[in-house]
Amino acid sequence: TTDEGLNGGYWIPEAYVAKTVGNTTLKIGRQYLNTPLAFSEGWNVFKNSFEAVVVANKDLPKTTVVLAMVNKANTNGLGKEMDDFNLINNGNAGEDSAVYALGAMNKSIPNLNINAWGYVAPSYFNALWLDATYKLNVGLPLTLAAQTATISPDSGDTTTMFGAKVATKVAGFTLIGAFDSVSDGADSVQNVG
Repeated sequence: TTDEGLNGGYWIPEAYVAKTVGNTTLKIGRQYLNTPLAFSEGWNVFKNSFEAVVVANKDLPKTTVVLAMVNKANTNGLGKEMDDFNLINNGNAGEDSAVYALGAMNKSIPNLNINAWGYVAPSYFNALWLDATYKLNVGLPLTLAAQTATISPDSGDTTTMFGAKVATKVAGFTLIGAFDSVSDGADSVQNVG
């Protein structure tokens, strides 16, 4: 592969070790993530990946609990080489800062998925995320979804986001109605990678 300057480069999207014991899996190294505020974006030519330690447990019925420490991310931004894996510094040049996440995904109620996440980036921000999706059939398949998040920086105003969606399929077409609202806080509600 090449970078923007058409210089030679290389790409290692994943390089990790994983071990499962019972209902718990430990994964350490460069990997794809799928959490609301630290995720691998599939719309780029190459997905971004993270250097992280992730523990996932499924001991609770119909629930997955995830604990993660994310230390690095390849952003594939302008001016970056494809093999450049920069520490997440949350916009603070020269400061290395991991992001810690704790999440729970529950499917105990039929047709209802609930996801709750908390994030801490020491000396930068705390964040909370909650989303729910409910599928039912009222003559037509209907999906109701809502999500909310708050980003509370150590300095500056908290950003709060809310979104809702209704979707159905009619005669082979998917119809979607959506609403969202974001307060004018200090930080965006976006992927930390």
